Amino acid sequence: MEETIENKLENFDTEKTEPLHGKKMVVVVLPHKPAYEAIVGTRLEDLQRAVQGLIEITYPFDDNAVVIGNDEAKLIEDIERRKMIIGITDKAKK
Repeated sequence: MEETIENKLENFDTEKTEPLHGKKMVVVVLPHKPAYEAIVGTRLEDLQRAVQGLIEITYPFDDNAVVIGNDEAKLIEDIERRKMIIGITDKAKK
């Protein structure tokens, strides 16, 4: 059977998880590479390290999803450094 996110969620046991105090599970998106899951800290310095520079935060959807990218991405000539992280905020967007 092909391993899909639906298959993984179907067998997911929340009893075996631990809280991520001060951290969030996110999806990291890099140009020309597959997206992957990662755990990042929630402090400013952690987010800046994750996107390799100043951060730009956007809320492009009507839910509590957040996209954090490098604020200078369009100015960066090294396309491999144009990184974004996608996560979920604790509070719903107003």
